[in-house]
Amino acid sequence: MTVWLLRHGMTADNALGRYQGRRDTPLSPEGVRALRPADFSPATVYVSPLRRAVQTAQILFPAAALVTVGDLAEMDFGDFDGRTADEMAGDPAYRAWVEQGCSTRCPNGETRAEFCSRSCRAFAALVEQTAAEGRESLVIVAHGGTLRAVMERFSEPQFAFFALPTPFGGGYVLEYDASLWQRERKLRLLRAVSRDPPTPRFELWGGALLTVSLTLLSFLLPWGLCLLAKHIHPAFELALQSFWCAQALAVRGLAEESRRVFEALHAGDLPAARKAVARIVGRDTDCLDAEGVAKAAVETVAEGYAGLQNRKVPVLRPCIGQTRRRGKFSAVTHRGAVLDCRGGADRS
Repeated sequence: MTVWLLRHGMTADNALGRYQGRRDTPLSPEGVRALRPADFSPATVYVSPLRRAVQTAQILFPAAALVTVGDLAEMDFGDFDGRTADEMAGDPAYRAWVEQGCSTRCPNGETRAEFCSRSCRAFAALVEQTAAEGRESLVIVAHGGTLRAVMERFSEPQFAFFALPTPFGGGYVLEYDASLWQRERKLRLLRAVSRDPPTPRFELWGGALLTVSLTLLSFLLPWGLCLLAKHIHPAFELALQSFWCAQALAVRGLAEESRRVFEALHAGDLPAARKAVARIVGRDTDCLDAEGVAKAAVETVAEGYAGLQNRKVPVLRPCIGQTRRRGKFSAVTHRGAVLDCRGGADRS
């Protein structure tokens, strides 16, 4: 039996970074446009009762009968629903919740353990029901939190709750093996599913050309400039070589810090991830959740690159802040963001 575990499409709250929880928000126009009917048609699809999940299932599987399952609904964030992390940065209740790894009870809401328990209980019941009926597939359309809870508990290999990507309209395909389920209550992960449209061919060729050009330029430009500097004066050559060495150290330093952020998120250690990203962004990160940590790291790289491209001085400010906090090499490390972002910061 094949199990399809999918997330709803994008909503306006998603685009604004708001906690949705039990808010019955519909898909945004952008979210609707991004979805297309799936290439298979199950007879039955199990969905969260919230409108965004129901709408997604109707678009992906227009011929299927939809069965709502209340316990597949997103986590109840209580008083945090409808607000962003930035809006709650000064809220003591929110800060306390985040500092406890987002595991304690949200005011007038659920704890993460309660949410995971009901989500996994509902999912396991559907797996056993579908297997007992001898059906070949089980299709579920729910929420990002639901996917994380289920994958953390039942996936083989296992994923930490906050480390799992949950793309809009996408998710994961798992395989039910009766012996593995009975022995370990696990499902074997087959693949991830993304609803992103295929990249046009001309963009693929353009990306390949850009990659080759930048690689050649990275070697030829320093070599040519060093050769020219040598002809002018040996001191110029030494200064230029020192500059390129500093850039290399900067990229290496940023790569090490980025790896620490990734490893902490992958292990589900949110406090360690906040501490690691603070060394990159040079500011307080205690109020950030897992998504905010990843976003802060990526945006710092992108902003550093944009600041250099536009010849804006503000790109120097976080460098100076990190120098005070970390020592003489920190400004160089932050500057390495300029080079690193050309390699695809959104994937880092």
